[in-house]
Amino acid sequence: MSDWLLLGLSILLFVGWRVKINLELNRAQRAVAAQRDPVSAESFFAALQQTGLSQRAVEVLARGIAICYRAPLTPHPDDRPDDPVLRIDLEDVEFLIADAWIAQGLPRITSRNPVVIPEGLSWRGLAAWLASQSDASGDAP
Repeated sequence: MSDWLLLGLSILLFVGWRVKINLELNRAQRAVAAQRDPVSAESFFAALQQTGLSQRAVEVLARGIAICYRAPLTPHPDDRPDDPVLRIDLEDVEFLIADAWIAQGLPRITSRNPVVIPEGLSWRGLAAWLASQSDASGDAP
């Protein structure tokens, strides 16, 4: 086999694999959406804001969370980012939390000031945890 043919087949297999993954994700999210009533963006935003998180931090968090969902599934405050049906990259969640952390007015996260994000929390739980960090540091949201 020539190198070009091998490269072409490899690319074709990779593209096929990605298409299959995306189709499975769409199917799984549609199934979840069919099992529950949709939550409006406003209701989702309000649920996160009720945790005591600042409006700016909620905006950052809600905007980042919305990207992880595919229509017709909408974010729900009690969804957990580690839910395998959602297939959200937990590294993306860490970056999202770091952005919301800064929007909340908390001190920058550094190697000298590390932050351990609790596992297994829902979006509402993560928002409440972020709000509690503000309370713990003595900063007002």
